[in-house]
This record gives sequence, C-alpha cells and structure tokens, in this order.
Amino acid sequence: MKKWLSIITLLLLVGCTIKEPRSYPNIETSLQQLSLSDDTTLADYFALDIKKAETDQTREGNYPFLLENKNATECILLTHGFAASPYELQMLAKILHEEGLTVYGTRLTGHGTTSEDLGESTKEDWIDSLNIPLQGLQQSCEHVFVSGVSTGATLSLMAAHTHKTDGVITINAPITFFDKRIMYTKIFKYLQKKSDRELEDHEKPYYYATIPTKSVAQLAALIKESKKILSKITTPLLIIQSAEDKRVEPSSAKYILDNIGSEKKELLLYPEGDHVLTTGNKTAQVAKDILEFIERVVR
Repeated sequence: MKKWLSIITLLLLVGCTIKEPRSYPNIETSLQQLSLSDDTTLADYFALDIKKAETDQTREGNYPFLLENKNATECILLTHGFAASPYELQMLAKILHEEGLTVYGTRLTGHGTTSEDLGESTKEDWIDSLNIPLQGLQQSCEHVFVSGVSTGATLSLMAAHTHKTDGVITINAPITFFDKRIMYTKIFKYLQKKSDRELEDHEKPYYYATIPTKSVAQLAALIKESKKILSKITTPLLIIQSAEDKRVEPSSAKYILDNIGSEKKELLLYPEGDHVLTTGNKTAQVAKDILEFIERVVR
C-alpha cells in the first residue's frame, strides 16, 4: 500500500510541472504595435490572428472568422470547445450577424491542426488565444460580450474577469463531468497516453479523433483554475445548459450560478439538446436567448 501511495505522490508531483506558454515573438510584437496605434481597425487584429493560424499550420476550414457589421455597437467573441474548432460556432455566428452584431470566432492554440499539436498546447495557450480578438473588439466596439461552448465557455468566464467585458454567456460550461476520470487525468496521463473517439465523416476535418491524455489534464486544470475565480467575476452572466447533456453534468450550471460574483445572473435550462448546442436544431434558440440577454444588458 505504501509503495502505491509513493508512486501516486510521485506522479502528482511530476504532473505539477509548469510548461511555458507557446511563444509567438513576431505576433506579440505586432500585437503591441496595434494596441499603440490610433488608427488600428478590427480587421488589422483579425489579420494578425490569421497570421497566427498560418504559423500553426492550421488546416483549411479551421481558421478564426470575423463577421463584421460596420455600424454595430454590440460585438461578441465566440470560443469553441476542447478538441474542436471554430466550425462549431458558424451556425450561431451567422444568425447573430444577421441580427446586427459583429461576431468574431476565435481558434484556440493547438486546435484545427493536429492531435500532436494539441498535446503540445497548454491551458495558458488557450487563455492567451482570446487576447488578439478581445483587444481588437474592445478597441472597435462600444459593448463587448464573450460566449463559448463547453471549454470555450470556461475560457469566456475567465476572459470576462481579465478583460472586463460587458457580459458573458456560457453554453454547457463544465464544472463536473459524467466521466469522472477527466478531472484526475493528471495521474492517468502517465499510464495512458491517448484515447480515441468515433467521429462522423462530416466532423473529421474539424475535430480530433485521437485525444492526448495530457491535454485532458490541461482541461481539468483549467476548470479548477476557473472555479477559484468565479467569486471575482462581476460581469452580467447568462448560463445556458442542456438537461440532456451527456458529457457535462447539468449541475455544473447551478454551481456557476451559486458561486459567481455577478449580481445580474440568470440560468436557462433547456429540457432538450446535445452538449454542443450550436450545431443543431437548438442553435436558433441559443441565438435568440443571447440576443435578448444583450438587449437587457445594454438598454
């Protein structure tokens, strides 16, 4: 028994090793220059984000996207989930854009490339992935909102704290999973290097079929970090959660509601719908609820 406890302790200590975020020296220099310029446009920030995606050798169809309404006063940043890509945001983005919003769909580092690249990315990389679009939106828009699906929702909560946005909308944000192994992968990543999942043919260009276990450990660490700052987040919040979510336990939504520091907060529990509510028949309802929330915040 003592031998096994020693092994587990050693694995935990090794698992605490901090990996430096991915460095993009040229991108970071250009971003600083953009932030100091008086005539920088949102298109300039987007072009820089595209350059970053090209540096990462992003696959076709997985690039960040920008749907700009020149006269829009409300803008929203959408962030996709873990091991996914901006593809899963496009249906929602199209509706929001048609209703007058400027919509930016970001791409997380390590996503839309290869499974191996995902394995080399960290939670810090994912957090940093929102910097370029948020700086561009906050310089160009009167009201900036952030929203995301699953892991993208977690990152949106954290961005609402660090960037002081006007509002945040979470869509099936994880606190606890039905698969209890996920939050303990810091140990398992040394015993099982990867896992495979089945994808439909139309999903294969945009999602990873093979998931590195060390990336799941990064996801677990991100969620734990987000829980620590919930009470510090005071941004108006809309929580959207599907009662039929097969990955994230719906109780996650109640946890966020009870622990968030926001005074203006509400929870919408959909009786039906998959984990990714932005690619199916619930997308129009999600868009409607987001638009109504934004209207309540800014008017």
